[in-house]
Order: sequence, then C-alpha cells, then structure tokens
Amino acid sequence: MYNKNELVSNVFEDMIGNMEIISQALSQVSPTYRPCLILYVVEELSQQQIADILDMKVNNVSKYVSRGKEDLRQVYLRLLNGQSTAKRRKDQ
Repeated sequence: MYNKNELVSNVFEDMIGNMEIISQALSQVSPTYRPCLILYVVEELSQQQIADILDMKVNNVSKYVSRGKEDLRQVYLRLLNGQSTAKRRKDQ
C-alpha cells in the first residue's frame, strides 16, 4: 500500500511524463497545421485572431486546427502505445 507522499510523487511523475509525450507529439504534428494548433490550444487565441496573425482565412484556420487536433491525437496515441510497450518490456 502506498503512503500519501508516494501517491503524490507517482501522480506528479505521471503528469510530467504525459506532458513530455504531448510535447513530443506536438513536435511531430504536420508543420502545415502546427502553428494554428499551437496558437489555438496553447496560446488560447480565437480563430479570427489566428487568421489575422497568420494572414489566412478564418475558414482555413478552422480546417487546420481541426486537422491538427486529429494529427496530434494520432501521434499522441502512437507515442503512448510505444511507451506502454517499452515499459512492459522493461518490467518483464
């Protein structure tokens, strides 16, 4: 059984690991979609603001954010699956 400090430590380590995977996944998102995705998700700008900054149509920003999110999801799951596989091999 874990004590409170061990639980907090494990949760913190999991959060750090998750942030690293997200950062890795974001770096692998298509360069076409990445700027819009970062400005929308990380910087929390509106699609209109992003369109103004990148000199794009709002409709294109919307498409790039949507496609970027899907790209990020797929890369994240692939990385997460790879990490789980590596961890299982290490534990054996």
